[in-house]
Amino acid sequence: MCLTIGSFLLTFKPAVGGLGLGILGYFIPRVFGTGFDTISNTLTGQLGLGLLAILIVGKILATVLTLGSGASGGVFAPALFIGAVLGGRVWPDRPINISWFTRLQRRLRHGGHGGCICRCGAGTNHRRDYSF
Repeated sequence: MCLTIGSFLLTFKPAVGGLGLGILGYFIPRVFGTGFDTISNTLTGQLGLGLLAILIVGKILATVLTLGSGASGGVFAPALFIGAVLGGRVWPDRPINISWFTRLQRRLRHGGHGGCICRCGAGTNHRRDYSF
């Protein structure tokens, strides 16, 4: 069996990805896992702008290292993480009232059962106070 450059790189690709992810996670441990606690902290305005900028880059690198090395991982939770952290970075002075989104989701779900999703969702902000 003859080892070529391509097969050598394929052999060590998981090790290189794991090492890179371990080094990244040592310095930025919030990039491991789904990050739902970080999303919650971001939406309530509890994280600083510098940390948010570091988390955006760190989570993108962690996702690239994980998927690029051939390890199993998803893209849905990292997309939620990056979107929430990016939103917290762009609009840092506007913490979100999470209960509003919970009520909106419930209203849209019930509207979807009756076939009137647009009407139930659009009826929430005509008063501009976003309350139900």
